[in-house]
Amino acid sequence: MENSNNLVSVAIPTFNSSLYLKDCLKSLLDVQIIDEIIISDDCSNDLEFEKINNIVNNLKTTKEIKIYRNEQNLGAFINKYENIKKCKNEIVYQIDSDNIASNNLSLVLNLVFMENNENYLYLPSKIYQFRKYPNFAKLLSIVNSKYKVTFTNNDFVFSKETIQQAIRGNLKVTEDKNLNWVLNSGNFIVNRKKFLKVMENLVSNDVRYPMDAVAISYFWIAKGGSIKTLKTLKHFHRKRSDSVSFVENEGSYESLTSFRDKFLELD
Repeated sequence: MENSNNLVSVAIPTFNSSLYLKDCLKSLLDVQIIDEIIISDDCSNDLEFEKINNIVNNLKTTKEIKIYRNEQNLGAFINKYENIKKCKNEIVYQIDSDNIASNNLSLVLNLVFMENNENYLYLPSKIYQFRKYPNFAKLLSIVNSKYKVTFTNNDFVFSKETIQQAIRGNLKVTEDKNLNWVLNSGNFIVNRKKFLKVMENLVSNDVRYPMDAVAISYFWIAKGGSIKTLKTLKHFHRKRSDSVSFVENEGSYESLTSFRDKFLELD
């Protein structure tokens, strides 16, 4: 299924998030290196799924956009895995449906192709937070630093040893926020075949990860990979009242603590 070319697939998971999907899609349409977008809806209600189809059908684009709907809710971790599995290209950009891509995404994707390292899970070095208006957010990110969160100022490789030292407090690796923010980044660039190989035995309907992004980071590191933040890679993160960052979700915080302990247990 995988194509050996310099084209990129985009994987967008959705769940009752049609309100934000159009902004996400519009941020991707002018990126020529992207030739397909795969949307995997995790069993949203019928009205939401109808809205998703209407959004896609009304877009003016030559890109191939496919929509899939799970027969039952699989949870974010499995939905992302199954969505990436459906992609045809070697490189996949996973972006959550309530986020938007940066204007320099084409440059970043070309750099990933040039580096050609399947062992890296590529994460942004910076995120810009917004609530409602993406274009306004992009303007504010230039003139007002309070909307920017910097993970690293340069390209930085997080190995197992680096992460363990940072968790123990023996090494400062991030700028504005702690390591949790890096490990919990839901948007990433990855080699499709490598990702599926790493995650294939971890997908189970009996297991749910409240913080799917942390789970992906952990399993990637546990299987011998490294996480690389790219200086040029950034994304715009929509602050939602129902997101993990703003809701006292006991399961999520227990999950985060559990994975921090698991990182320290890695040999």
